[in-house]
Amino acid sequence: MQSKKLKPSDALKKIRWFWNRRRFVGICYNYEKISDRNLFNDMRESGVDFREWDEFSGSFYYPVPHNKLSPKYAYNKEYFLFSYLTSYGRRRRRLLAWLIKEFESKGA
Repeated sequence: MQSKKLKPSDALKKIRWFWNRRRFVGICYNYEKISDRNLFNDMRESGVDFREWDEFSGSFYYPVPHNKLSPKYAYNKEYFLFSYLTSYGRRRRRLLAWLIKEFESKGA
């Protein structure tokens, strides 16, 4: 399968496009479906860490903060995770952009 050959940054770039991602699930699940790899493993191998993102929630598994809800509850409650219309969705998009930049800076 060709998608297995995608660099992490290229797989993440595909998630930016609406037709390439599932809007009800997060970056990690979408990444796995596009690349057939685990994002956490690729992050570890490339030296990318959510904790370095300026808006990090404090939760490795739910790194996107919410204004009122816990990161885990917000992930499970929000309907359109990547919506431009919500601050939560915009934060998720900023995390995606940050991940792309980090992987690119490491050549991955």
